[in-house]
Amino acid sequence: MEIMVMEYPGCPFCRQARNIAAELIKEHPEYAKFSFRYVDETADEKFAASLGYYYTPSYFIDGKKVYEATPHEAADMMRHRLEKLFSGLAASENFD
Repeated sequence: MEIMVMEYPGCPFCRQARNIAAELIKEHPEYAKFSFRYVDETADEKFAASLGYYYTPSYFIDGKKVYEATPHEAADMMRHRLEKLFSGLAASENFD
């Protein structure tokens, strides 16, 4: 399963989300089966605008937004939300 992640260059929340995702993959090896495609939103602004998100990072599966960070979201909340997303995706893909 591919997870597309829209990022903004230099965004501290995007860097934080990548670090959290790496930690979660270490803790839950089944998440390593996800394929992450990181996209710089400034590389194709028309494409980015078509996705209907405001903040980065934003995660998409098959063009559908499944997670969007907010600037007021603490690291522990981001981790909780990403863990919930990844565990739900793993369960739906029957990766166990």
